[in-house]
Amino acid sequence: ACLVGSEMCIRDRCYMLENVHFPCFLKSIPDTTFSATSLKSIYIPDSVTEIGEEAFYACDSLSDVRFSKNLKTIGVNAFRYCSGLTAINLPDGLESIKDGAFSGDNVGGYMYLKKAVLPESLTELGSFAFSCNVYMDYAEIGGNVKEISENAFAWCPDLSTVKTVSYTHLRAHE
Repeated sequence: ACLVGSEMCIRDRCYMLENVHFPCFLKSIPDTTFSATSLKSIYIPDSVTEIGEEAFYACDSLSDVRFSKNLKTIGVNAFRYCSGLTAINLPDGLESIKDGAFSGDNVGGYMYLKKAVLPESLTELGSFAFSCNVYMDYAEIGGNVKEISENAFAWCPDLSTVKTVSYTHLRAHE
């Protein structure tokens, strides 16, 4: 097992790391901790309330994520370029998905999520949060979202349905 924040994984980058066991008292997963590793699946314990910036950036083997029931924030680019992800189940209670959290890019670094069902508790959806998910055809946005930032679903060519209850503010591209 590799502990979060261990010197070996941060300095040596742990490219071949396939499994990790999180301690049950962990409160957050720090920025860049597991970026560019070979993780295949992760179970984030219910004690975790925040996933840091780029925590799982470019983990292209990652195909299964079980989120904490108490998760409040998914950080900037937290799962960017995790092209093995085709489905996610976001927990009720999640409040913020930051910029680029589940995004790829439009020059070949695609993502393959098929749908995004955002919980009622979500209040903030960052810019480019789900951009470049080339197979995404459905998105559902809960009624408590106060802000959907620009390009949240940009370059999702199959996106044909976006269901919303209501929203307070769409930030225009400046």
